[in-house]
Amino acid sequence: MTSSFDLVIKGGRVVDGAGNPWFKQDIGISGGKITRVGHIAENAGKTIDAKGMVVSPGFVDLHCHTDRSILAYPDAESFIMQGVTTAVVGNCGLSLAPINPDSLDLLKRYVAPALRPGFDYGWEWRTLAEYYQKVERQGISLNLAPLVGQGTICLAVKGFDSNEASKAEMAEMKRLLAQSLDEGALGMSTGLIYPPGCYSALKSLSNWPAA
Repeated sequence: MTSSFDLVIKGGRVVDGAGNPWFKQDIGISGGKITRVGHIAENAGKTIDAKGMVVSPGFVDLHCHTDRSILAYPDAESFIMQGVTTAVVGNCGLSLAPINPDSLDLLKRYVAPALRPGFDYGWEWRTLAEYYQKVERQGISLNLAPLVGQGTICLAVKGFDSNEASKAEMAEMKRLLAQSLDEGALGMSTGLIYPPGCYSALKSLSNWPAA
């Protein structure tokens, strides 16, 4: 007999993430997607008895740095085993792109404490898109929602120079930010207590052009 579902999770307390009270229902999954929530009597390729357990959507980790480790640990077990299925990365003003080859060694030394010792990262990418294309080719077990780091952009343009950015340097940083946003970054993160972010100048809002 052909199974109606690839997987059925039966009898669990469903917490749907929408703020509703939990409710007891079965969940039918076909083709990797939830196709029914309700009482399921049909056959399934596999059935999980979830009585006495909670069934919920994957959790979102809004602040982590797994973009620095995902190439070395693509299975991301420390996330998946806790139910985290989406991670927002590139926080604290530090992402792994964009990269200027002239300042690559600075970035590598800066992020070295968070990298896997002895693992060959390659470092052949230059843009945010190229980095995540490499991550995608390798394969990962969770979703990554990338931010581009303001500190990384500064490193690419002026290294750890603490002087105020020139107009030309500011224009280049804006270009790299716009490019990264076009390539899929959800926004820009800052780490204004860390170098080079802490070298950023404070501009009066009164000097900004009207919207």
